[in-house]
Amino acid sequence: MNKFTENGNKMSRVSLRQLIFVFFFTTVSSISSAKEILIGAGNFEPFFMQKDQAGIFVDLIREVFKELPQYQLKFRFMGNYRLVIELEAGRLDAAANIMQASDLKNGVISNPMFEFTDVVITLKRNNFVINHFSDLQNKSLDTFQGAKSFLGKEFTKMAEANPKYKEHAKVDSTMGKLILGRADAIIIDLYMASHYLKTLFKGKVKEEELQIHYLFPVPTAATHMGFMDPKLRDEFNAALKKTRASGAYQAVYQKYKGRF
Repeated sequence: MNKFTENGNKMSRVSLRQLIFVFFFTTVSSISSAKEILIGAGNFEPFFMQKDQAGIFVDLIREVFKELPQYQLKFRFMGNYRLVIELEAGRLDAAANIMQASDLKNGVISNPMFEFTDVVITLKRNNFVINHFSDLQNKSLDTFQGAKSFLGKEFTKMAEANPKYKEHAKVDSTMGKLILGRADAIIIDLYMASHYLKTLFKGKVKEEELQIHYLFPVPTAATHMGFMDPKLRDEFNAALKKTRASGAYQAVYQKYKGRF
């Protein structure tokens, strides 16, 4: 090996070390200078899962903030009813799953962010034909609390005339009633149904045993992020647009969907 080659190799090794040092220093500096944002998150699965610091909505928020590396995220999980209180008290920078702008007295909301897909589910073996709300009229129907005022006037009319209609504070209990044959049909978010089959029934009941009936719009509803700082809200909206355009937003939902 001649001196030129040897010196060239030495210079290459020095240059590589320098590049690694610069990259490491730049990365560390970027992380250390990032502003921490405290985000309030709910506590209902699979949208918020405190144990894993994950869930559909948590993962969506993380994806959007990948477009905003100047911020470092920290989550605080709590009951959904406390989110607005904590946000407006200044104890949070942002809060997930805000229904509408009027829920906030002083804050602002993002563009639609978190989507719910409510469906009617029956056991496939029962061969129920359900194409309209009227097809649920004489069936035992179990669903989530507040559904009667949330799912539209036509649904409300059916529910009020159905003596077998029941609402439950715990959504997971509706899945149990369906599986055990104590309800002809249930209304539940599609992603919740898939989650409960995995966590509560441990694979004993297969998705293929259930019939999904799409009587509601897809998505049924969309909620928002709430912010106290309008500038941060505007940055978030711009990042959300990029996340949707890249396909990263849709990929989060696909990850949790199961085989339905």
